[in-house]
Amino acid sequence: MMSKYLLLMILVLTMPLAVLAIPAQPNYSSPQAIHQIPYFKTLKYIATVYNQTKVSNTTKIIVIANYTISYNVVNQSNGNILVNINTTPIHSPRNFTFNLIKSGNYTVNLEEDMLSLNYPYVFDKYLYNASIYELAFPKISIEMGYVNQTKVSINGINYTAFEYSNYSTIVSSEEHFYVLSNGLGYSFNTTYTTNTSDTTLTYTVNLHLIELSGEENSTLSTISTQFISNAEKPYQYTLYEYSSLSNTLQPVTYIQAYYPIIFSNGYLAGEEIELTFDSGAPVNQNFGFGLDIGNYTSIPLTFTYSNTSQIIWGGKIFHKVNTTTINIYGTNYMVNEYQNVSSSNIIKLYFSSDNNILVERAEGTINGNIVNITSELIYTQHVITPNSTYINYAHRVTTGTLPFSAVAPSESLIITIIITLVIVAIIILLYKR
Repeated sequence: MMSKYLLLMILVLTMPLAVLAIPAQPNYSSPQAIHQIPYFKTLKYIATVYNQTKVSNTTKIIVIANYTISYNVVNQSNGNILVNINTTPIHSPRNFTFNLIKSGNYTVNLEEDMLSLNYPYVFDKYLYNASIYELAFPKISIEMGYVNQTKVSINGINYTAFEYSNYSTIVSSEEHFYVLSNGLGYSFNTTYTTNTSDTTLTYTVNLHLIELSGEENSTLSTISTQFISNAEKPYQYTLYEYSSLSNTLQPVTYIQAYYPIIFSNGYLAGEEIELTFDSGAPVNQNFGFGLDIGNYTSIPLTFTYSNTSQIIWGGKIFHKVNTTTINIYGTNYMVNEYQNVSSSNIIKLYFSSDNNILVERAEGTINGNIVNITSELIYTQHVITPNSTYINYAHRVTTGTLPFSAVAPSESLIITIIITLVIVAIIILLYKR
């Protein structure tokens, strides 16, 4: 009976940890297609405004004011929520004005407005157990690192909070911040600056979550099934760069692109990874990592949603100039060519007319009527997985096999030692003669 009880206790204690475990990095092999985003209709925070000074290695905190910040979601559509904010003073000096979080109605995008003061939330799939990583949104970019997880109680209910180090100054003025496992900001700091006629004062503001209720979902529309299908694929390109020695473009390395998080309404979390190679060592995929997050028009994708006369790619407008056939490593592609041209620079994009996949990207400079291409990305059909050999960039095969057999590092070391001993023995024999 005792053994059964102990087993039950072990299961009860370990189940929450297993459920709340967060991954160390995005799942590149199995992308997630997201069709709805959870949110809470009602949140309440205490905002504490304070000054802190250091005297003889002692930090002194002086609280200036306290406010209750109430968030009520009054409407939602396709990942956007309309939030009514009510800021009420608890204690505030008569001559102190707090305009950091004003009462009113605000629209917040749950996919890209990270820990916005208009609704402190970050999509929970952006949370990783990594020592450092970057989330790059169209408006802000934050470098953060996982520290620990802890249990917190809000209105008598226990939640798990993740502690993160903040390596940028975007989200808070302090080094650490806390986010619940559901994505709600639990405790974090920011700064507030006030200007008077003769001085500028900067305060620290701490927001601490004290109430949450009404969990619901915002259902996302589906931009197209082809969009999701293209985003679920891994992509690999050969990077060519201009060499002044040869006066030509030379292959440098491979670039791989992944979209581990796909929102059905056209938002994505993507990453480009540059492979590194050492002779006799496994290919290093150099996971850092950093995710570019945004609408399909704001980040440079490896495919396009539209083949119309004008598209937006990477936040830039491109015009369709031609439909032609190009040959990429022995395969012919019918492509739509798009160009973005400024006074001194040009970007060319070639998308397959069959499936809208990017098969070539060329960038260069313009000097009068002369166009000089300085870099190219060339699509390769097969994605390299880590392997134990050096890759010959000048040789491209379509079967997925290497241009020569791999030699394990241990075997090559033994062969080297044997050859060295044989040479030494021959030298000794010749010397004795």
